Amino acid sequence: MSFLLYRAAMSLLLPLVALRLGLRGLRRERAYLRDGSERFAGSAPRQTRCLWLHAASAGEVRAALPLLARLRADYPGCRQLVTTMTPAGRQVVRERLENDVVCAYLPYDVPWAVRRFLKRTRPILGIVMEAEVWPELFIACHRRKIPLVLASARLSERSLARWRVCAGLFRQALARAALIAVQGELERRRYESLGIARQRLYVSGSLKFDLSFPPETAARSAALKRTLWGERLAWVAASTHEGEERAVFAAHRRILAAHPSALSIVAPRYSWRCDKVEALARREGFCICRRSQERPCTDRHQVYLVDTFGELPSLLGAADIAFLGGSLVPRGGHNLLEPVALERPALIGPHHENVAQAVQLLRAAGAAWVVGDAEDLARRVSRLFADTGLRRRAGRSGREAVAAHRGATQRLLRKLRPLIDAALQAPAERPTDKTRTGMAAAAGKAAKKLARPCPSGYRSDTEASPLGDSRDAKSSKRTYRWPGAHLRARTLRL
Repeated sequence: MSFLLYRAAMSLLLPLVALRLGLRGLRRERAYLRDGSERFAGSAPRQTRCLWLHAASAGEVRAALPLLARLRADYPGCRQLVTTMTPAGRQVVRERLENDVVCAYLPYDVPWAVRRFLKRTRPILGIVMEAEVWPELFIACHRRKIPLVLASARLSERSLARWRVCAGLFRQALARAALIAVQGELERRRYESLGIARQRLYVSGSLKFDLSFPPETAARSAALKRTLWGERLAWVAASTHEGEERAVFAAHRRILAAHPSALSIVAPRYSWRCDKVEALARREGFCICRRSQERPCTDRHQVYLVDTFGELPSLLGAADIAFLGGSLVPRGGHNLLEPVALERPALIGPHHENVAQAVQLLRAAGAAWVVGDAEDLARRVSRLFADTGLRRRAGRSGREAVAAHRGATQRLLRKLRPLIDAALQAPAERPTDKTRTGMAAAAGKAAKKLARPCPSGYRSDTEASPLGDSRDAKSSKRTYRWPGAHLRARTLRL
């Protein structure tokens, strides 16, 4: 019953969701207006027996890159399809994977769109990253005998409370998954509390520990530092949300009192917010420079605003300290493993439930710190600026902690290979007997309609016609045709 209610609700809300997406594209990000038909599976790419991976946004795509590379090496004959939910995720796919994969948006979770998507793409295996659970999609894959794996699955305490409201629906969807590879024991216990069978759960670890950067990232970071701000101390506030920039600027004002030449690099989570952030910085009295202006920061610039896409890893490597946003406001926090992998000390706010496991590990290693507010943030940044040795020790400790917890990709592959091998050995999907019967019945009904006696005013086949006499040569039985029947009959032939 809960699934039927969900299906009805999604169908009713679909026009509102599409309208909201269109307004967002018009008002904020034009990228949301491009390839919109893919969200309804109208232009889903046609594939044949492909390996399909879904990663919602840019962070999940980056985490999946090592897994995709291993799958390409192990199964070179299988085309890969990567679906995302955001333009940022799509852009990461195009920049990092180029022509290695096919990229598309995942359609909305309504029956007809999901059916069309699966019919056109025909995956032999689906891998869904982290916390993307769509009941219609999971159940449709199960009906089509497509194994579905929830990889690097996480479940925060806040998400668990929401899921318990509709526990029956999520239990029904997750029961259709062939495997749920969770990040740790805590996540496994949370999934078990929802009623998921223990044999479906497997602790593989987080794929984000296996994250690697292209070789040119270090050189690009050094070039950015040299050409933009030189030897000045710099700290980056990455992936900030509304309400956090005010705290960042308040912290930076305190930092400048102790380190007058310090630079704050602010990279909002959504680029369409950059104009608001710039206006806020100017109201706070800061001299600001934007990345899109492509000019170096002079000594008078105190804030550097990143309004471009794809450069955050290089900027993290160029800065001395990184603060991860989405954590001073209740957004769950963002991935702090990226700056740590680049040997940079990391700071994060109190709302970090989405990355709690990584925060706990890195705090124990002395590579990350939790800050409570703007004052605490300023105090911690100032202390790290003042102690070069502490920054270096934190960077080395973080790199070693990340290296010690690598291997989630390999552990997940051990579970994926039997599923992929079995799918490749299975015969290709063909029309079922039910489908053939339905096609034959439809053809029979159409044939009867075409052979019905013709009403007055329509042509009899015994009359002269430019199409010729169609009376049976072996029989004098008179038949009638509707106009154009000879054309329609061709299209009904199986």
